Amino acid sequence: MKNNEEKVHVRAYVKDDGTHVKEHYRGLPDGMSNTNSNLEPDATLLKGSIEKNIYLGRNDLKSDEVYIHEMEILQEIRKKVKNTAYKSEKNSAKLLNTLQQVKFNGNWYKVNADLEDLKNVHEAQHAQQKDILMRMGNTKSQREYSKLYDIYVEQHARLIEQDRNIRLIEYGLENQNIEMIKEAAEDYNSTYNKVHTKYDNLTKLRRKIPHSHPIVEEMIITDIMFILSIFHRNKDAHELWQTAISNNFNPNSKYMNQNANTVHSISDLPQSMQETVKKKVKKQFNKEDALGIIFHKNSSLANSIEQHEKFKKCINDNLPRLLKKEKINTSINFLDGLNNVGLSLGKADILEMHIDYNGYLNAKILDTYDFNEDDPDWKVDWAYNLQDRHKLRSFYTITEISIPVSRWINYVNISNFEYK
Repeated sequence: MKNNEEKVHVRAYVKDDGTHVKEHYRGLPDGMSNTNSNLEPDATLLKGSIEKNIYLGRNDLKSDEVYIHEMEILQEIRKKVKNTAYKSEKNSAKLLNTLQQVKFNGNWYKVNADLEDLKNVHEAQHAQQKDILMRMGNTKSQREYSKLYDIYVEQHARLIEQDRNIRLIEYGLENQNIEMIKEAAEDYNSTYNKVHTKYDNLTKLRRKIPHSHPIVEEMIITDIMFILSIFHRNKDAHELWQTAISNNFNPNSKYMNQNANTVHSISDLPQSMQETVKKKVKKQFNKEDALGIIFHKNSSLANSIEQHEKFKKCINDNLPRLLKKEKINTSINFLDGLNNVGLSLGKADILEMHIDYNGYLNAKILDTYDFNEDDPDWKVDWAYNLQDRHKLRSFYTITEISIPVSRWINYVNISNFEYK
């Protein structure tokens, strides 16, 4: 390490001779500092009461016109951030290509020109940071502020690291040190070559227009769920959607009487489940309590889960531990096409999956009925819009699974085992 105690992170890479260099930290060259450069990070940083993990709720409901305006602003900013990230990747890749050729043609002028192109894009990102900060100071919407803040923090962390790489490239160019330039440029490129994909799920025009008419969105999704329930037998998915959109939920409906019961408070659950469900509800809904729907072991949803290939795979993957009477906690993303379980649960927690002394395979499947923001599937995006406007009921589901050995043994892939 140099006398200078400041360190810079270096990602793993492969040298031209095939040598693998592990991820490490190293000191900046003598005479260099993280604080002396014309490419300083933004001087104006978030201070005071603003925290990185601040939670901004969904209680700042706006008129449709204001809501659309917020989305347009965010679309504009995300598009700019994505474009500059893409240019940064492209220019750093161009610099690396020129660096490969300079060994043979000695054209350091071209290396310098490529560096200037990269610096121009890099400085544009600093300008974007200041623009985002200005918008954060002017907005009166918590929702817009929260999204702007996420973009700001994400980009600011990258810029601090990449300021150092720019200075290392400059220093390496002054001394015609190819390895130093290559190492810093690769580090720069590896940071940005995936950044722009983060902003691929922008609010498209086809989503933006319906978002101003949530009633239309609700009607279309409801019709789709009804059609799927007829042609794909997605009865559970349809009933859960009806529960979410209903202002007068009927716990004594024919479907509920045949398949489940409801609990109106987490405190009514068995003591062993309360803490887990509380954490899930707090994380997903930012609420202390919510309605719960408990599907019994002979319910149509429990039967659909049992027949789902991903659940059968989960049994196979964990069978050695299950046979040792261990209890397995894991998760499964059931989303796969238009199947009943995927549309009912999505990604769910598998709790206390085990084989009891009577040979029954038991588990509890915990899930919250909610939708992700900016999902590439327009139906999910529309449902999120309804959720964001408090037009969907918040609830969780617990599905009890109990499968006799005579059934679950048929799901076991014998070829997975070695006999000695």
